[in-house]
Amino acid sequence: MEELILDLHDCNCIQFGKFTLKSKAVSPIYIDFKGVVSYPRIVSKIVDEFVKKIEAINPDFKSICGVPYGGIVFSSLIANKLGVPMLIVRKEVKKYGMKRLIEGKFETKDSVLMVEDIISTGKSILEFSDKLVKRGLRVKDILVICDRRLNHQMALENYRINSLFTIHELLSVLYKNVRISRERFLDVYKFIIDNNNSTKELRSIEYIKQNVDIPMKLKVVNALLTKKSNLCFNCIETDFFKLIDLLGRVGNVVSIVMYNSGIINDFNGEKALILKKLAVEKNFILFDNLSLSHNENVIQHQLNNTKNVADIVCVSSKFLAAHSAIKTTNKLNKKNIGIVFHIDDELADSDKLRVYNEGNSLSDNLIGFYCRKRSLLMTNDLVFYMTDFLNTNHLEQPILLRNRNLCDIFIINQSQIDSGMLQKLDHLRKICWNIVNGKLDSF
Repeated sequence: MEELILDLHDCNCIQFGKFTLKSKAVSPIYIDFKGVVSYPRIVSKIVDEFVKKIEAINPDFKSICGVPYGGIVFSSLIANKLGVPMLIVRKEVKKYGMKRLIEGKFETKDSVLMVEDIISTGKSILEFSDKLVKRGLRVKDILVICDRRLNHQMALENYRINSLFTIHELLSVLYKNVRISRERFLDVYKFIIDNNNSTKELRSIEYIKQNVDIPMKLKVVNALLTKKSNLCFNCIETDFFKLIDLLGRVGNVVSIVMYNSGIINDFNGEKALILKKLAVEKNFILFDNLSLSHNENVIQHQLNNTKNVADIVCVSSKFLAAHSAIKTTNKLNKKNIGIVFHIDDELADSDKLRVYNEGNSLSDNLIGFYCRKRSLLMTNDLVFYMTDFLNTNHLEQPILLRNRNLCDIFIINQSQIDSGMLQKLDHLRKICWNIVNGKLDSF
């Protein structure tokens, strides 16, 4: 996608300067893909990428419809390439002739794949999908070239937005390839944050379940939903039998157990199976917090080790190069193992963004990110955000607790359990569960 972003920049579809937007805000960036129609090579590249995206997500649709005007060109070419019918929705009904709102043949309850060039607020998508729905059609999937939204929008919760790239990936590519300076890069991000400083609407965990079909991610989602718990227990116990005893006491309340198989004394295949049996019995996810190597052969050894019974493994930000090695090995998929990227709080903001984008490139295996706080720039709503920044001394302040991290999985450390938190654990579970499901009135 890097080459496509550079092409779009070089043909002035992405410009930098001072631009007055519809909202009257003065933006340092302006994106308009309509002019790309004068560049057939780039148009063909976009259509090819859209077709690849369709093959990857395998949406259910009988026809394709472009959102006027930016999406019409691409929907026409995609429909022609795939050999499927196309529909055209008018902005308003003609006052003469057949007075149709929708051009093209369709049946009631047919599913329509919508195509748009860019999504900012989603108003155009909502407007035109509503016109289709009112004629008895169904709309679920939306294809866009660029998703420039900063965060999840509840109004679009019933749609799957599938973009070729996001505003964050766009800026990262341009900065990396010296199309924009560091000052310009930071200036655009400052504008993005300043103009999106409202409280972030976190999507529900149920939303992830409705919009993903990756088995390993669904396994995590189902564990959380079944137990109504978004607590993760971080256990640093080195004695295996003390570890099992601890997990026996907290296992009914937490949905994820984080451990490090490398520090457990005499941890072998037999003990690993005991751990796995307990996880199945108590219905919690095993998260082995080992930092994967950057060497492909070492990664394969780490994943094939008989002691590895984890559902999830971690990539530390200190071993970011691991991401390229992981992409070239199929061991993760064979073992059905998910990945969590650790975003170190000590990293510079630009490096945090890099870790985030690198993690998103492993979409087939990505479970989520382990960070102290979810940044507003972390826009992927189909993954989990885990934090151990949890003030358990103020359990009566769930709103404060939520606003501190904007995450949806809270980590309880072993030291907190050892200091008496065990008795309050179920109470904490209820609070944290209600926080991410928008039921703050309960407490």
